[in-house]
Amino acid sequence: MNIKDLQFFLTAVEEENITQAAKRIGYTESGASHIIKRLEKEIGFPLFSRTRKGLVLTSNGERILPFARRIVQANELFIEEASAICGVLLMSFALMIQRFYKNLLQDEGYPLAAPRPGQFPPGLSQHHGGHQRVALRRD
Repeated sequence: MNIKDLQFFLTAVEEENITQAAKRIGYTESGASHIIKRLEKEIGFPLFSRTRKGLVLTSNGERILPFARRIVQANELFIEEASAICGVLLMSFALMIQRFYKNLLQDEGYPLAAPRPGQFPPGLSQHHGGHQRVALRRD
């Protein structure tokens, strides 16, 4: 199990659809299904029930969800703190996008639109330009 697998698990929970979660992260649908199956095999129980309407967390998936969230959040905080110690604030691309869109655009009533994989969204480079101690990286 790795952090990217847990991040994808959280995305699948949010989207309630493996295809949409895969598109959002930039994975193929088969790759995304493989991640979920690998996680389920490693932890020893199904995380989701697959229905016509999409993915539904199993009761065990519900129990494990808060731990996955804490692990992913702790990883993000670890990266930020380690970067701050080095004198440069490095945010993962996914975290920067999340903060930028959720805190700025969504609060202003704009629809949330994910950029294509490997592409910075409009406005992010201007946002970054005024902050010399912030470095962006694509994960």
